[in-house]
Amino acid sequence: YIKMKKRPLAMRYFKKALKQDPSNMDVRMNIASMLLEHLNYAEAFNHYSKVREAEPRNIEAHEGQCDAQFGLGGSAENKKEAFQTAIDCFLDYMLKQPKRSDLYLRIANTYQQQMQDLDNAVKYLALYAANAPLSPEEKKKIAGQVAVLKDIIASGGLKAMAAPPEEGAPSGEGDGFEPMEDDKE
Repeated sequence: YIKMKKRPLAMRYFKKALKQDPSNMDVRMNIASMLLEHLNYAEAFNHYSKVREAEPRNIEAHEGQCDAQFGLGGSAENKKEAFQTAIDCFLDYMLKQPKRSDLYLRIANTYQQQMQDLDNAVKYLALYAANAPLSPEEKKKIAGQVAVLKDIIASGGLKAMAAPPEEGAPSGEGDGFEPMEDDKE
């Protein structure tokens, strides 16, 4: 059914098979994978967790659990803690799969975009550049991103950039940017 692009039927039969044999971890992995694809992070996480309990060395289940945890971070009440839990999961996973240096970029982006932790973003971008098989152009791009982030950190971080201008500071008038015709009233 999956090959025939009839995924709802595939899910129905996977669930039926799991009901008959709850210890069938291959079926549970298929269910978890489909749930993850459909952004049902909580259920996917539960299935991946059960697989990892039964098969602690199952690397695919470990990665799936990390992906589900990451997805849960986006809707969590305390996003920073939830994303940190996902990052910790990925770092643990990478101890078993050191060739997955691409995950350093995902971690760096999460620190930068989701957690506004630029110091850790810089740290993991540097690890990505040092460990991932990048072309010279890609390394140059990452180095430029690191330089920009370091400049932001040196100037007081994101909060300093978002702060209102100090009294006496230029207000932006005469900055060379004129409104477009559509923006004028």
